[in-house]
Amino acid sequence: MEVVITGRQMEVSAGLKRYIKERAEKVAHYAAKVGQLVVILKTEKYLQHAEVLARIDGRLLRTEAEAEEMNAAIDAAISKLETRLKKHQERRRNLRTEKSRTIRKTETPVPTSNVQTRQVKKMARMTLLAAEAKFEGARDDFFLFLDRESGGVCLLYRDRDGKLGLIEVPPASAS
Repeated sequence: MEVVITGRQMEVSAGLKRYIKERAEKVAHYAAKVGQLVVILKTEKYLQHAEVLARIDGRLLRTEAEAEEMNAAIDAAISKLETRLKKHQERRRNLRTEKSRTIRKTETPVPTSNVQTRQVKKMARMTLLAAEAKFEGARDDFFLFLDRESGGVCLLYRDRDGKLGLIEVPPASAS
């Protein structure tokens, strides 16, 4: 990471440059994609100003701070930048997880028909009267059972008028 240090209307000492570069290494720890860090220092009356600019992922992050001492102003500005970098990384991480969730959702196979299937493990053998009594108490649209007498599969359903209907499938003959 390149660190550019500029002093406006002031001379930047070698010790101050060293201090800024040490602090900049910590910034690089938070975001490896920071290519250049620009630090602008200036003095106005009794206050010391530090402005820090960092370009990351095409965005320019800018922080500034002022204090009575230059080291304190630099620390405050770089601490603010570290906080903004953490937030930036968190936003990017959240965006990545949201994208992966939407990708996962679209990867699920889309059903080709509107037919819903249910597996029935064991159908009850009963008479038509017993099936009617059980169906009346249920909220389902249909009731599937095995006819006790014929052994065939029967479907009891309620039509739009509220009347009951029966579809009976005879058992497969052993021919």
